[in-house]
Amino acid sequence: MLKILIVEDDAIFSKQLKSDLENLNCKITGIATNVQVAVQYFDEQKPDLVLIDIKLEGQKTGIEVARHINKTNRVPFIYLSDNTGLGSPWFKAANDTKPANYLPKGFLANQLWHFIEMALYNFAQSDGIDLKDGQANCFIQNELFVKTKGNNKWQKIIADDVISIQVNKPYCEVYANGFVKPFLVRDSLDKTIAKFKSIQLIRLHQSHAVNVSFINKYDETNGKVHLTDSTILEVGKTFKSILPSQILFLK
Repeated sequence: MLKILIVEDDAIFSKQLKSDLENLNCKITGIATNVQVAVQYFDEQKPDLVLIDIKLEGQKTGIEVARHINKTNRVPFIYLSDNTGLGSPWFKAANDTKPANYLPKGFLANQLWHFIEMALYNFAQSDGIDLKDGQANCFIQNELFVKTKGNNKWQKIIADDVISIQVNKPYCEVYANGFVKPFLVRDSLDKTIAKFKSIQLIRLHQSHAVNVSFINKYDETNGKVHLTDSTILEVGKTFKSILPSQILFLK
């Protein structure tokens, strides 16, 4: 479920937008009408996506909110505006903040998800992820959002639920607690590991890594690691000497 912060000073429009988003199974973390409140809500609520009106209460614009997002904990954001062309006095400043998308206020409810999906897609591409074959993966604040072929929803995988990551070129397969099938990420193992900063992922092999929280036992004789989901993974030669000390250290 996407957590969305709305930054909009038009009460009627924001109320309808909130309703439309909730119909799409999104959670609205708050509605801010000015920059100060928006920054406070963003820092406290840690949303996955922010919808920002450029003209807000007070002298500061929504562009200041976007700049704060980029400086602190970058997440995708969409500008809410009907004035996005070269004639707009905010066009260059808004574009410089690299929004994931623009949403015209005259949108139809059945168009809303398209704008959100494209924002996630654009954000993933800006993060260097190569999107092909209808596969889109987006890392936001240490969480992975995955959309697979034929699925019109984005599934969120929390970092703590990641059991292991295994290479199956050109993808990395992310196995998560509570999910039978792995999620695919079109990126290298090193880059995929780096995205999950809050968990202790240990490389066992050139082709796989595990979350130490899900290690059940290590059979040093056979060079095998047994995970809590009954998966057994081989430990590569170059990793055998350092694995015991890594596990002991992490305990």
